[in-house]
Amino acid sequence: LRKPEASVGSSLHGTGQCKPCAWFWRPQGCINGSDCRHCHQCSDGVIKARKRTSALAARKHHRKHAGATPHLQDDHQEEPEMQQRSVTKLKTCPVDLHAVSSPSRL
Repeated sequence: LRKPEASVGSSLHGTGQCKPCAWFWRPQGCINGSDCRHCHQCSDGVIKARKRTSALAARKHHRKHAGATPHLQDDHQEEPEMQQRSVTKLKTCPVDLHAVSSPSRL
């Protein structure tokens, strides 16, 4: 089993500001070794845990602010007269689709 080791990127490990190396815990390991600019001292699964925490915070933020944006709601409905004209246009299509023999001629 691989054990955490020092790398250039692990200098910030104790502060929580480091960026975990995505390759260090994989079977092939990190090809940069101790010259890697990402942290080799973070344990396996830290990247996934940070992504999960970030996604949870984003969902929580979205839920909190979802009702606070009335300009995003669908308040641009057509007038009933315009809706009726649209339906009439659909019903009176100038092209008779049944008269066309093959779909390539559309």
